[in-house]
Amino acid sequence: MQIKVSAPRKSMNWRILISLIFARLSARPHFILISILLVDIADSFQVPVGVMSQIRSLASIVTMIFSIIMGVLSIKYKPKPLLMIGLSFFIIAAIGCSLARTFNVMMIIYALTGLGNAMIIPTSQAIIGEYFDVDNRAKAISYMLMSFTLVSALVTSPIMNQLALWGGWRLALLGYALPGAIIGFLFAYYGIPKSKIEILDTNQKQTYVTAIKEIFTDRSAIVCVICAALGTASFTSVSTYGVSSFVERFNMSSQLRGPMWSILTFTGAFGSYLSGLLVARFGRKRVTVISSIIMGVLTICFMNYNNFWIAGILITLTGIAWTIWFPAATSLTLEQNPRYRGSIMSLNQASSSFGMALGVSVGGLVLLQFGYGYLGLILGGLGVLGSCLYYLFSIDPTQQEQVPI
Repeated sequence: MQIKVSAPRKSMNWRILISLIFARLSARPHFILISILLVDIADSFQVPVGVMSQIRSLASIVTMIFSIIMGVLSIKYKPKPLLMIGLSFFIIAAIGCSLARTFNVMMIIYALTGLGNAMIIPTSQAIIGEYFDVDNRAKAISYMLMSFTLVSALVTSPIMNQLALWGGWRLALLGYALPGAIIGFLFAYYGIPKSKIEILDTNQKQTYVTAIKEIFTDRSAIVCVICAALGTASFTSVSTYGVSSFVERFNMSSQLRGPMWSILTFTGAFGSYLSGLLVARFGRKRVTVISSIIMGVLTICFMNYNNFWIAGILITLTGIAWTIWFPAATSLTLEQNPRYRGSIMSLNQASSSFGMALGVSVGGLVLLQFGYGYLGLILGGLGVLGSCLYYLFSIDPTQQEQVPI
């Protein structure tokens, strides 16, 4: 099986981009649920916060495993059907998690979001690679991240927090996550056209082996995939433990959890917009390297600074650094192998999911044994390590030829 890629259009395709934004928004409520209501969920199941956080770790492991399978499916099937199947998992998870009555059941059902992420993230990125030319891809990724972070800040976080105050975290799922997933499904179905990629019938196994061989024998490509794990692991300090750290370290009121997350995501939208401008001005690699090291250093600082307001400023800057890093790093990886974008982005998603699982698992263990200060030191160090690897071994294929191992 071979993939023939048609030339993307030069202008920004807003219909497809908006549809992808709504599709990706389907995953945000489940993510935000753990970010702002982790303490409440842990209390409802009578388990420690460090233990409850492992439901995200399991979901990330599921994403990692299934993303590897997606490397095969992306060669055999076009991206839109895979995207639609992935979106359906979020509908099922919203219903199932709201009905869960034990920790084990909650963990199993929440893992379905891992299947959904494994399908919608690489397919949405592959769709961008198909329908947007090289000059617009980084901008499209930046606009997509900026849009759903803005919606998260202005709509998702406040509504879910308020619903949780009224009727608990289960109401937040049924009242917002479920209808949001249905809306995302409908936008993707009607707004994204059938793929123009032509799939020619040849040996599927041989094609996949060829794709994997090309990716794993390219030093820059494999480093980009590895560093996706390091950057994502570093950011779990904010995405999983950030709000909880302020609740437990500074006795922050439960009414402030939603507003705090909204501030983090709102300022992150600024970082997403800024990322596209910086990439256009300085290039993918330079922006990726600098933002990664800044994210790591700031993670160490905000987890160890014992002043509420200073720590609040530092965690906000950490979020901005990540939202600059993510579009730049994603677009850098997207350009590594244009022939097998679906496969490399599936591997990239598997790596990111491993990073999420690594950050949450190691973070939970360190938190239980040593506290938030050491947690910040470990996770921040991963961001710094990723920056060093990007600097030493990655290249931007749009500026120079790839270097094999």
